Amino acid sequence: MKKKKKVAILTMNYGVNYGGILQCVALQNILEKMDLDVEVIRFSYNKKRWKIARFFQLLFSYNPIMIVKLIIHKAKNKSTKKISVNSTIEIRCQEFIVNNINYTARLFDENSIYELSDKYDIVVIGSDKIWGGINKSRLIYFGDWIDNTRTKIISYAACSSSPSVPFFNRYKISTLLNRFTAISVRDNYTKTLFAPLTTKKIEVVVDPTLLYKYDDSYIVEPYIKSNYILTYILGEQIKGGHGEMLKELKQRYPLSKIISIVLPNNTKDICTLADTVIDNATPNEWINLIANAQCVYTDSFHGLIFGLKYRRNFIAYYREIGRSTRLMDLAQRYKLSSQIVNSVDDARIKRAFDFDIDYSFANSEIKKSVEISTEFLYKHISK
Repeated sequence: MKKKKKVAILTMNYGVNYGGILQCVALQNILEKMDLDVEVIRFSYNKKRWKIARFFQLLFSYNPIMIVKLIIHKAKNKSTKKISVNSTIEIRCQEFIVNNINYTARLFDENSIYELSDKYDIVVIGSDKIWGGINKSRLIYFGDWIDNTRTKIISYAACSSSPSVPFFNRYKISTLLNRFTAISVRDNYTKTLFAPLTTKKIEVVVDPTLLYKYDDSYIVEPYIKSNYILTYILGEQIKGGHGEMLKELKQRYPLSKIISIVLPNNTKDICTLADTVIDNATPNEWINLIANAQCVYTDSFHGLIFGLKYRRNFIAYYREIGRSTRLMDLAQRYKLSSQIVNSVDDARIKRAFDFDIDYSFANSEIKKSVEISTEFLYKHISK
């Protein structure tokens, strides 16, 4: 019997992060269907090194105005009331991970991962915001730990919202990117950011969650039987306030309750406006709640992606720079700009509350994108 190729996925190490966990599940299952022996490297950056790197990122990558804005943002964040940790959510998410992701042993620092350099035939780096930390001295998510030419390195749907590539890392990142067998990213912003640094072709592909059909048990029986508006908020309030946004949504869906899925350490501002707050959902329950909602209100990339996947009405918004690039990319690619907004007034001007979303164009474009993305994986991995 022919020996299966051994493949590693290197993505973010997730605790409680629905989109991150589910994109990893999707990519793992897609690769396993190609008759590959797949495992996911459970790597985390050293926290002390990460904080030092963040300091240098501020020093070299941003202009003074941006530094002041970030300092104000940090001060504001410290004074904002946060959601306390419900211990059951961590337990339930870990159970889901154990049952669905084939993780390696946990690697606690940068040195440990170098021992895996010769273990795999192929390393797939992605998906998600793995190329956000481009200021670090050790560029683990660019494959600088792989010191042989036998191992193929491929990125799938890598993403970054960094404003620029710091000058002190440009040569190193360029050298590493040129070692890749194939490069794909999740949005045009990331492509534009890294294209000047490599001679390789960079392809734009879809998030793995759009490629994978989750088991019917995720969505077959609604957890909530009545009509509801689902909120899933990770960052700052929308400009104009959640209260105004939900007032508009309630006028559009007058008989619907407001259900809020929240995570530990998110701000509490949405909780007082909800009829029901859910603080211990598992990833499969999270999918179920999106798939059966009348409307999804979110600032989350994956919240929006699953809204698209299950053809929900939605309004997505952005405040932070880190969220804006990938949401705006989806708005442009699938002609959904009326539903992706930067304020309550913007939503009113675009009449985002007035109509059900016409998915005819988006469906067609998503289908094309899925075909291109699947072909990328088969071309560079399976073949």
